[in-house]
Amino acid sequence: MKPFLLLLLLASRPPMGWNSWDSYSMTITEAEFKANAKVLAERLKPFGWEYAVVDGGWYLQNPARADKSEAFRFTLDGNGRYVPPANRFPSAADGNGFKPLADYAH
Repeated sequence: MKPFLLLLLLASRPPMGWNSWDSYSMTITEAEFKANAKVLAERLKPFGWEYAVVDGGWYLQNPARADKSEAFRFTLDGNGRYVPPANRFPSAADGNGFKPLADYAH
């Protein structure tokens, strides 16, 4: 039996969550994420919804330039790793990363 089919047989339901890409593509901000996570927690959690995901492009300072990818400004730490830009995720400033936002969501 294929692993995917086996998973379907074992899972009582599919993963239930909200993904930022579906509504915002690469342009989600902290305020928008918090608003959606709040709705998920208040209205959908009782029905089994449990995940809120910040998807691709979170490391871009200027994601609205999707038509000109060469103009993207990436946010990197001193080791060249992506970090959330403070202009879109204010709680990530000073090296905090996504921890404050994850704490909010939990």
